[in-house]
Amino acid sequence: MKRIAWITVFIGVVAAAGWQMARRHDGARMHADVRNREEVPAVHAKRAAATPMESADIVLATSGNTGEVHSMAVSALVDMVKKHQPLAATDMQTLLAFIGGPKPAGLTDGDWEARVNVILNALRVQETYVPGLTDYLLTTAARHPSRILRLYAMQHLSLWYHRETSEQKRREIVALLESLAEKPGEETAGSAVLFLNDLQRGAAATGGAVVKVEVIDRAALKLAADTSAKHDVRISALHTCVSRNIKEILPAAREIAADTSAVIPLRKAAVYSIGQLGADNDRVLLESLGKKVPDLRPATGPALKNLQARGR
Repeated sequence: MKRIAWITVFIGVVAAAGWQMARRHDGARMHADVRNREEVPAVHAKRAAATPMESADIVLATSGNTGEVHSMAVSALVDMVKKHQPLAATDMQTLLAFIGGPKPAGLTDGDWEARVNVILNALRVQETYVPGLTDYLLTTAARHPSRILRLYAMQHLSLWYHRETSEQKRREIVALLESLAEKPGEETAGSAVLFLNDLQRGAAATGGAVVKVEVIDRAALKLAADTSAKHDVRISALHTCVSRNIKEILPAAREIAADTSAVIPLRKAAVYSIGQLGADNDRVLLESLGKKVPDLRPATGPALKNLQARGR
């Protein structure tokens, strides 16, 4: 749980309005593979001139020590992101080489994951292009042994995509996310669908075309209905189906909601999906679940109200 908490604190997202999917299924944000996204001002916005990051801070950021030194390193990097301090080209490569190397022996897994993520934030918000960043993110997202770092890399890829100048690299980013999204057994499959959705919506808002709609819809439907997929992957897929108004998920959502062997978070996500996409005849199922399963009541109540509000 401590390691997951780092995601909430440090994920740092530059997001378009369409990317802020504040979908709720029980009064709380739907749980996905990646938790709450902290907003960072868009990198293309005009800013006041910032003081370049000092060399001492680069040394601190690449320190392999844990404890207070690690906390100081993270704080310095977070402060740098907030102030939009520019990095010299050599410093960019120093940071990239550090996170591309092995985990320092003095850092715990959680400390290393947090450090890598804030360094990625610092690199991603630079005004100038960061050579090598896309390759690092592609490699990490595809094969790093740490699920947390794979998730971080995937999210940064979805945000860095529009800064990548190479069309070939852009195609590689999309191809990787599509590949991961099509693998129910992959722990990050649900997040891959979410990030593909982000890319597609972001491109649509600017008149571009990044990902074929049918690819996302097919992957989301497949993952949500696949009983062999991990429950958090299925939750993410349900979230995507709701976001994309994919009503074809309703039969599977009804089945999941009524499945007494399914974990409660997954059943809540299914109930939420029914409340968002269902019809008036779904009231019977939701009312029955609310009476029989106390743990589902926080989800069935809002879902029923939503059906009623939509007049279905």
